[in-house]
Amino acid sequence: MTSSTLEEETFQAELIVQSLRKAGSLPAYSDNVKSICSTSDDENSNVRDLSKIIMRDAGLTTNILSTINSALYGLKYPVKTVTASVNLLGFDKVRALALGLTLFQETIPNKKDQKLLGLYASSYFAGSFSLALADENKYKTPEEIFVAGLLNQLPFMALANCYPEEFATMERLMADGMSQNDACKEAFKTSYTAICDAVVKMYNLKGKVAEIVSGKFKEDDMYKLVNIAGDLSTMLFNQLDNSPAIFDRIEKELQTILKAKKFDLDEFIKKACKKDDNLQRFFHIGDQEINQLITAIHDPDSSNPMITLGLLFGKEFKEEAQIDEMKKLKQNFITELTMCREKHTLNDILAMSMEALYRCIPDTDIFLLLMNKKEQEMQGRYYMGDKKNIEAQECKVSFKNKRSPIITCLFNDKPVVWTANMEPLHLPLNILSRMISTHAVFLRIVLDTTPVGCFFISRNQNKKFDKAEIDWCSKVVDQVDKGFLKNRSKK
Repeated sequence: MTSSTLEEETFQAELIVQSLRKAGSLPAYSDNVKSICSTSDDENSNVRDLSKIIMRDAGLTTNILSTINSALYGLKYPVKTVTASVNLLGFDKVRALALGLTLFQETIPNKKDQKLLGLYASSYFAGSFSLALADENKYKTPEEIFVAGLLNQLPFMALANCYPEEFATMERLMADGMSQNDACKEAFKTSYTAICDAVVKMYNLKGKVAEIVSGKFKEDDMYKLVNIAGDLSTMLFNQLDNSPAIFDRIEKELQTILKAKKFDLDEFIKKACKKDDNLQRFFHIGDQEINQLITAIHDPDSSNPMITLGLLFGKEFKEEAQIDEMKKLKQNFITELTMCREKHTLNDILAMSMEALYRCIPDTDIFLLLMNKKEQEMQGRYYMGDKKNIEAQECKVSFKNKRSPIITCLFNDKPVVWTANMEPLHLPLNILSRMISTHAVFLRIVLDTTPVGCFFISRNQNKKFDKAEIDWCSKVVDQVDKGFLKNRSKK
């Protein structure tokens, strides 16, 4: 293939992928997807960034925690915080899980058409089965394979949905013995590999996910398992011939790859589905529906269950939780902060405290500032909020601005409450222009009795911070003070 021909194929593939995305047949490349994909591989410096990205989307927070607390991980105790989940599972696993759930979450709520719901349900099942098979194969990051499984079938199914006539031509040519790439070139003027490469490029996919979706290493066991998961999923949703021969072939292939003496595919499907609580949350698919899907594999004349959106899909915590649930969450944060002091670093305590404030006091922007004696200023260390263009380090106030509430709070052992008609905050203009604050609370952090920093909790609403919210802030800061003291005693 000449370079000009390759360039033409690549250009045509990228045009097709863009049209699939605009038509809603591929998940949108949203700000959250961009942020997760661009998160650096430097685990130490970006655990905090990943937690921040997840928590600014309350629906994603709910879906992440639901997944981690499902039977898939078999945790002895439930995990209620994003920070704890990253500490427990590790950066790579949570990042992969976040990417997969975000891509899925941002597309499916808009799908009312039954055919499209079936398409995306099939895609999610392919991801869920891929994860379960990766776990069976002892792959170190099965969450990465979940993303690969979720995306691997999407280009093929998106073409079928968006370009039915061209897709029918491609299928007919393949049935006549033409390769998938040649048939795709005939129907779409570009190869299927080029389309997959364009999907990888659009989502900035990396590592094993990119390898599998682009089909680079077809002899790799994980590539084979993901494709088997896709075949199994399409069989469940009557998008692939449900002949007993195909079912037997899949069983034998899995038996060989997993080096198992026997592999019961029916039992695997039931087991994988029971482990993934999101099937019920996302699609109203429970035990009865799973049994119907399995029956449909063996009896093509039987009907599949109707796929509908789950009522809890992507719900925010504040919509799901009642007052008693918020009380339980606060109690859990105090417990985890106490445990964090004993087992983790000061940075982990600070990250956990930011989450405790942000998730329990809605609609706020939160900064943690620490003293920089060399520069003679208070300087932002962490930021948590929904403003994507704010960096914590931009928030700084000189010690000379003694009337700023950020400075005055250092000399108060009580929270300092501020409103917009009081003394200005004396923050840099680039912060003030991007974050309008009408009410705020400032609480100092101390080591023994010496101030070392403060929390700045801001709200842009005509709503004062009530006593319960201020009391909660004080409890969290008390845990941070104890964390600083514990950290010093370790040295």
